[in-house]
Amino acid sequence: MTSSAAAIRLGFEPFVNASPVELRTNWSDSDVQAVISATYRQVFGNEHLMLSERLTSAESLLASGNISVREF
Repeated sequence: MTSSAAAIRLGFEPFVNASPVELRTNWSDSDVQAVISATYRQVFGNEHLMLSERLTSAESLLASGNISVREF
């Protein structure tokens, strides 16, 4: 695991500085996309994944409100 200083030198933000993301009632499409990006960043360490790595069916279920963020 790298330190925060090393992460900054390498050009990316350490997780410590990332603010929490929530999906609250009356969310918008941009709110859902922010949650999806934050989830990928936390789980995989990178929010930019190849299309084949994305969980497109789970993303669709989350965006339509059929599953919660925890279930995603």
